[in-house]
Amino acid sequence: MNRVTITAEISSNWRGDYSLLEDMMVQCERAGVDFVKLQCFKKIDMSKRYDRLSSAVTKDNIEKINDIAFKAQIPWYVMAIHAEDISWLNAYCLVWKLRYKDCMISPKPELFKNMLATCKTILMSTDTPLFNTLSDQVQTLYCISKYPAPLEEIDMEKMKLFNGYSCHTPEKNHIIQAVKNGIRFLEIHVKPDGNTDDLVDDAVSFSLSELPELIRDIRNVQ
Repeated sequence: MNRVTITAEISSNWRGDYSLLEDMMVQCERAGVDFVKLQCFKKIDMSKRYDRLSSAVTKDNIEKINDIAFKAQIPWYVMAIHAEDISWLNAYCLVWKLRYKDCMISPKPELFKNMLATCKTILMSTDTPLFNTLSDQVQTLYCISKYPAPLEEIDMEKMKLFNGYSCHTPEKNHIIQAVKNGIRFLEIHVKPDGNTDDLVDDAVSFSLSELPELIRDIRNVQ
């Protein structure tokens, strides 16, 4: 069985607090996570919850974020939304993430083209395996886009047709089954411990204290 590459999706769960971001990155690295993922978005991408803007990757904070990741000794990448952002993100990101909406609901060919031009791996969240024929550079992640995704809608047999799994449900057993089924990439949402009711991703995230056991169980299966 191939070793699955595990990404901790921190998203906006770090609340724009750089001390918290560093702590989350350090704990993810210690737990055995391979990458952490952040998001590059703008106010025009949001219909509400503008407080999340403080956690977006920007030209102004990317050096600081990169320094924190370097100190924590963990690589990171972003979910990019706008084609013009790829040029300045490219010096920092080893991998790209293309979200479900931008390839399934409102496709952005220019964004995809710019990602492809970097020759870096693109992780694409989708619920159809047809993208597997595009390129070895593109790795499809099976994704149910609901927050949280109902367990009864997660099709383990269909997941076998994808390269990986973008998980929107903090339930360990079905993740273990996905690993047994041979996924090579796994994205899980991670949140800090304590009161997280204010977080958009609260319902889909594992807490930092839950992370070491989850990673340990995944590696033991392998």
